[in-house]
Amino acid sequence: MKPVRRARNKAQQVARLLSQAATLVDEGDADGATEKYERALKIDPNCTIAMDGLGELRASIGDVDRARELFVKSIQKAPDSGASKYFNLSQLCDSEGEALQYHRKGITILSRDLTMVNEGKLPGNAKEMTETLCSAYSSFAELFLSNNYGTEEECEEMLRRGLVLVPTHYELLQTLASLRITQSRQPEALELLKNSYSQWSKKDLEDWPTYAFCHNTAKMFVELGEHRSATDILEGMLELEDNIAEVWHLLSLAYSYFDLPAAFESLKRTQELMTRLEEPDEELEAEVASLVKRLTELDPDGKIKAECDEQENEEEAAVDEDDDDAGPVDSDKEESDSEPDSDEELT
Repeated sequence: MKPVRRARNKAQQVARLLSQAATLVDEGDADGATEKYERALKIDPNCTIAMDGLGELRASIGDVDRARELFVKSIQKAPDSGASKYFNLSQLCDSEGEALQYHRKGITILSRDLTMVNEGKLPGNAKEMTETLCSAYSSFAELFLSNNYGTEEECEEMLRRGLVLVPTHYELLQTLASLRITQSRQPEALELLKNSYSQWSKKDLEDWPTYAFCHNTAKMFVELGEHRSATDILEGMLELEDNIAEVWHLLSLAYSYFDLPAAFESLKRTQELMTRLEEPDEELEAEVASLVKRLTELDPDGKIKAECDEQENEEEAAVDEDDDDAGPVDSDKEESDSEPDSDEELT
């Protein structure tokens, strides 16, 4: 076979494997996608797309060393293409300098590519790329807010750039609200947070941001004294998943400012869920102890708690009474009733 034809066949094989791997990733088949990416790299050891895809999969299962190795190799092979590998590698760095360096480089590449797409010089989905870039600006700011990486000025500048692109981007607005809280500018923070929340609060629950994002939104509302908005978010979250102790705890705390019976009810649910934890959560235990103290101070004679307990006992008794009234199920009769008469069937 001629070298040109052989090279073309290899390229076609790799392209087919990469397409199959992407499909398997979308379907949640990480093992299948891993196998496709590894086969692609055997055919073309310099395929950076396979390196990046495999790196993301390895990182997702905690194989940090292998993921870092793949991203670094991809950068060495193609340093000016593929922003995602820089963002991924930034998250795996222990060094402040490296994390910032990689994230900045990823933003530079993505921003350049978006400009070229908008100018028609490069194929691509401008809307998706804009969303990714906004998230990248927000993530960079989080490096400062969470790890104190970089400077406050650069954090602010990154958020400004993102909001120039999409002024209503809820993630950027909430991150800027977090920055304002650290700057003791609470009124501005609350307005920003309300603006962020308004971008998704009317959507169906299934279309809300991630569970972690919503939980953080609620925490910020509690911190800023907007307790009813916090309870609205948390009640919505519980409709999606109602067995997370941290959510019930925050709901109890928010209710403690305007609805003590609901606060006691949520606290009891929190304590029930904590008994099911596989390992003790010392931080949550301390927060719950502080909440119990707060509720005790708000209900010094225990009257509200006693009324809540009495109401719960009455509701449980009513349920038991309904079960008793229904009587035992006659399995033979039930089976007989459910069987059609053979003569009726024949006619």
